[in-house]
Amino acid sequence: MTGRRGDDDASCCDARLKTGGRCERPPAAGNGRCFQHGGARGVGAPQGNRNNWRDGFYSRAAKAERRRINGFIRECLRTLREFDGS
Repeated sequence: MTGRRGDDDASCCDARLKTGGRCERPPAAGNGRCFQHGGARGVGAPQGNRNNWRDGFYSRAAKAERRRINGFIRECLRTLREFDGS
């Protein structure tokens, strides 16, 4: 079978089976697959880059806060070295 299926087969799932045939179940609404082959709504990874989000350690705000704190510590150490050297 080459190309896309015809309109007469539109009532079957679009999944290909390991045996080489096609799934005979009806597809889910708005999808070419049945529920067994991934046609369920709301399935899959969450939108955006929050797949492994736990505590926000690598968030933009947390990185900026660490840069600010590290800069303050470097400035304090520089000031202490000036006093020790005098």
